[in-house]
Amino acid sequence: MDQKKRSKNTKLLLKHTYAKMLETRRYDEIRIKDLTGLADVSRNTFYVYYSSIYEMIDEIEKKIISDISDFNITELSHEFISAYEAKFNESLKTLPHENLFTFTIQVIDYFHNDPEYMNSVILSENTDPYFQKKLIRCITQKILNYLLVSENLPDDDITTHIAANVAGTYIEPVIDWCLKPESERVSLKDLIIMINFTKLGGLGAYLKY
Repeated sequence: MDQKKRSKNTKLLLKHTYAKMLETRRYDEIRIKDLTGLADVSRNTFYVYYSSIYEMIDEIEKKIISDISDFNITELSHEFISAYEAKFNESLKTLPHENLFTFTIQVIDYFHNDPEYMNSVILSENTDPYFQKKLIRCITQKILNYLLVSENLPDDDITTHIAANVAGTYIEPVIDWCLKPESERVSLKDLIIMINFTKLGGLGAYLKY
């Protein structure tokens, strides 16, 4: 294994060990010696990558926000739908044609790749209490930009309110869905529509009146 891959794996191990520790300890009570002991990594190795626990937490949070910020809202095409039908083994052909759903599906897939980790670092009662707020602001801005540019809505308080309300449903319901056994989940299609219900209903009412 080359050095670059070894370093990546070590950092992932430290981050996932930190997430595991959040089950029983507040983020600001986790010490480097405890983290490295549980991860079976030397303290000197930890300091190769980070100067403190807080620097590692900051990297975790910035990576998640950056990844979600990079998702593009594109045409809800047959090719896009087919790719995720294969991933989730579910038909999405009857999904209403709403391009914002491409962003929703990417977020679901992102959390679905490692839901236990995401649950710990975003939703745990022991995690950084400000991180979920920062993540919701990121998602709100993404949705707001879409509404302003692609749907030509006015840049006013109502449009911002719609975006913020939709963004607020993107995290906890999705991670909760990802953590459940498949037999206990609602369908992916229903989850997508549920997440965006405020947008679909609120926008419809806004345009109507």
